Formats: sequence, C-alpha cells, structure tokens
Amino acid sequence: MDFADETDKPDSVVRRLILGRRVIFAVIGERSAVHFWVEPNWEDTKKSWGGVEFHEKPEDGRKPDNDRCWLLNGPCCHDGSSLYASEKVIPMFHSCCEIGDGNYEPVWSEIEGALKRNTSA
Repeated sequence: MDFADETDKPDSVVRRLILGRRVIFAVIGERSAVHFWVEPNWEDTKKSWGGVEFHEKPEDGRKPDNDRCWLLNGPCCHDGSSLYASEKVIPMFHSCCEIGDGNYEPVWSEIEGALKRNTSA
C-alpha cells in the first residue's frame, strides 16, 4: 500500500489516505482515530464493501483489543460498523470518484465528524 497523502490540520488531527486494492481514509487524533476502508467494485458500486473502524487508547483499566494499533502506535480498544459504511460512506466515496476531481472532502468531513461523535478524540 502507498501512503498517498498525509495532512496535518490545525485541530491536531492527521489525515492519511492509503491507496491499494483497498482504499483507506484514516483520521488520527491525540487519543483516538477512525478509519474508513473500501474495496471498490467499479463495475457495480452496490457490490463495493468496507467498514468504519474506531480506535481509542484504553482508559480506566480497560483491557486493550490490540497491543500495537497501527494508527495510535500503542494499545487500543476498537469497534466498527460495516452498516454505517455501506449506507453512508461508501456511496459518498463513489460520488466523489464519479466527479473525478480528486476531492474527497465529503468523505474526510464525514469520518472526522464520526471521530468526534463516537470517541473522546
């Protein structure tokens, strides 16, 4: 996979776009992160599949799900939703691709909003 883009934003969030067979949008905060992944089906976009995964540094003695999170560089607890991805984010991704200007801002805004709504960011 190639790290195609990494952007520091003023609100201390890092954006990372990883391109390969699986396309990954990751938003990384100080204590948490979210990533949206999709395996696009370009012939029939309804057959694309993916997920939205939330990562948080463990608090209050909670046992981590993973000892070495690839986004937080340490232990993390994680949860995710393929339904949210298939109903909301994957169609948004394909809409951005149809426009063809390389502007994925609607996807970035959606997952940044999800990070703020679902984690302690």
